[in-house]
Amino acid sequence: MQLNPCEYTVVVKDTNQFEAEYGTGANIAGAFTDEDESIDFIFPLGTTIPAGGYLLLVDEDAFNYRYSITRLINRA
Repeated sequence: MQLNPCEYTVVVKDTNQFEAEYGTGANIAGAFTDEDESIDFIFPLGTTIPAGGYLLLVDEDAFNYRYSITRLINRA
């Protein structure tokens, strides 16, 4: 999945339950059981967020992107 500037996605445990509560307007990345899945965030130039790491980049001029991801948990 690729997100353009100002786009977002939602990761949910149960797609049907989420849509029943919040409606069908969200861009859902998929349903994850929180058991053995992993999500890799790949940014411009192939950079990634280290597993279990934190990201705090806002209005980075070099790439002109904005992130609001605060914490990733390593489920290794």
